[in-house]
Amino acid sequence: MFRISPVSSFNRVNLGSLMDDFFVPEAFRIDIKKENNLYQLIAELPGFKKEDIQISYEKEVLTIQAKQNQETGEGELPYLYQERRHRALKRSIHLPDCDETAIKAKLKDGLLTIEAPIQTSVASTIQIETE
Repeated sequence: MFRISPVSSFNRVNLGSLMDDFFVPEAFRIDIKKENNLYQLIAELPGFKKEDIQISYEKEVLTIQAKQNQETGEGELPYLYQERRHRALKRSIHLPDCDETAIKAKLKDGLLTIEAPIQTSVASTIQIETE
């Protein structure tokens, strides 16, 4: 089946980042490396605190969620204008064979670094019995 997207007929070069910002959902950038027996992920999460971030690993999928609530200004002078808002971001990445008990995460200067060791499988041989 051939599908036609109404966006594909536009010349995206001329529309620049305006179209990208409109059609791409809000997400965060992530880099993934695989070295020896370790996955290393680095995610950009500026403005988020450690308490705002949740990391889970289930069925070979690592999920990073970050939620940030909007300040209400209660107890202070009310805002005349406010652009900062509630943000909820989520990314899921397929990372096979991770040792979920040894995954470590560190947040520093807006960069979340996750190290996920890869389980090494031990090859086993099966003996065939004869009767």
